[in-house]
Amino acid sequence: MFCALGFDINYTLDRPYSFKVYIPGATLLCWLQETLATVPGVKPTGAGSQSDPFQLNGPSNFVGAWRDAPARRSQWAYYNIAGRVIVKVPNNSSIEGYNTSDGYYMADVAYSGLSGEPEGTIWKRKGGASYREFGKFIHSGGVKASVEGVDWSQRMASAMRMLLKGTTRTFFPGGTKITVNPLKISSKWQHVDGQWKKTAEARDANKNDTQAALPLLAAVMFIAEPARNPRAWPMGLMLLDLMGEEFSPQIANKNAMHFTFERALVSPARLDVSTWKNDRSNNTVAPPAWVNSQARNPKEKNQMSRAGSAAVEGVYPASPKWSSRTRPTIDVQNDYIQQKEVSLLCRWLELAFNRYRGDYVISATALLPGEVAAYTLYNSPFDQRRTGLRDWGVAADLTRIIKTDLIARRARSFDSLGTLFL
Repeated sequence: MFCALGFDINYTLDRPYSFKVYIPGATLLCWLQETLATVPGVKPTGAGSQSDPFQLNGPSNFVGAWRDAPARRSQWAYYNIAGRVIVKVPNNSSIEGYNTSDGYYMADVAYSGLSGEPEGTIWKRKGGASYREFGKFIHSGGVKASVEGVDWSQRMASAMRMLLKGTTRTFFPGGTKITVNPLKISSKWQHVDGQWKKTAEARDANKNDTQAALPLLAAVMFIAEPARNPRAWPMGLMLLDLMGEEFSPQIANKNAMHFTFERALVSPARLDVSTWKNDRSNNTVAPPAWVNSQARNPKEKNQMSRAGSAAVEGVYPASPKWSSRTRPTIDVQNDYIQQKEVSLLCRWLELAFNRYRGDYVISATALLPGEVAAYTLYNSPFDQRRTGLRDWGVAADLTRIIKTDLIARRARSFDSLGTLFL
């Protein structure tokens, strides 16, 4: 996993200058956490009941919802997301059929708990779906190989953004017809019976459409997870930006690996799909110290110590087992979830900085542990006499660029990167 963000700085004043500096992941995660207090949130309209659910439209409503959720841990709370009603289950162990361990589990009122659904599928459990079940369901949309997963995941991320903004009714069961299909360039193309078909009129999404999972997934990623750990809010948004991007480059004996929903939400080798069974994108082992501190008994410790176990799961930091036990204070060395957050943050900052804030003078690189030694620790402000960077303000102001121009702006909007940095 990535552990730091490196900067290669090359410019000419009286002579050529070249420097390599890095910012540790723990510092970047502290900056991210500091920005969260500045993100505006507005409590959504509605009473939060099944007959009058909270209406979620836009980022400020979602922020208001997850900040409000801890006060409702012992209560039922209902949310209207793109016309679908999602319920938050209270932390009451006497409620049969639901996961009530922490008061943040989500379920789809119309679809969760459907009779006749096979075990391990997204709608089987009344108490909601696991990330593994989300990954399998989204994968079922026709993706046959990892290269197809890139394009498919980008379309799904686009659909998720539209849903979060409240700009589509695609997901309303039995209601308004689709006017904009976020998964195709034309609303006349629909995914029917496992194939894309041209139809005279767009149809309603039903429980078997892969996009049917998105309202529930949105509630999990952007209400439940930030309620448990506020850092999950920008992490989820960064994950959408990274869909289709490389997280592991091509080398002589290994193809490049890209962010997809399969790799984000679950270790692909656990998808029970032949084309993904050998995928080792996250077949690592959870750190022993993390497993030892979290496992409640020897059997659980043994299971969670295996490569690709549920303690590792996908690249999304909230996907592994025990992710809700991450610490509120930054302690990357001893917190596996924070290590995953750092890795995702570094890769996102590399993408966002180089595409929208870097230039031929300075570029960013997400660094693996073995690559850090080639760089010098960044101290703000730079030693300007040594580097001459007093004559180039951008490099001397990296802290502001990363915290304000990149992280804080990302945390305030559901826009894609291209729109966000227009």
